Amino acid sequence: ETTDKKLSELSDKDAARQAEAQRRAELLKKPGTAKEMLELADEKAKAGDRPLARQLYAELLQKWPKDTLAGQSEFGLAETYYADNKCEDALSHYGIVLKEHAKIAAVPDALLHASDCFRKLKMTDASRDALNELIKNHPKSDAAKTAKTKLAELDKEKAAAAKKGGKK
Repeated sequence: ETTDKKLSELSDKDAARQAEAQRRAELLKKPGTAKEMLELADEKAKAGDRPLARQLYAELLQKWPKDTLAGQSEFGLAETYYADNKCEDALSHYGIVLKEHAKIAAVPDALLHASDCFRKLKMTDASRDALNELIKNHPKSDAAKTAKTKLAELDKEKAAAAKKGGKK
């Protein structure tokens, strides 16, 4: 019962934050171009106002769905959820980046952060797959270097678990 109550309270707080962000977004003087909107959303995200940044990214995607900056906006949206540890939401948006905007520069980071989310959700195989895809398709990226380290960590954990399982 207490867990349900706490989850309900958290959900209510989240909804209140999002409603407040929506209200503030409506009061903002809106930029006239996708580029200006993306800059404003990025600025709000960097300042830590992720609910407002999400509103702005979503508005950009709604207003300019076919713009070349739509991929960056989708990635920005994913990153705000990632920063808030909302892995399911982040993964949903990283998936759109990877499927619909596979040519943007942020793809290696999207794969790396998706892997982190999968790992937090105890989806080790999916985490490993994302890291392998990153290393294979973007071998010269900075994210690939990090991916190699994370892959080694996953291998170490798997070996330790197998060793532990064998002792039982």
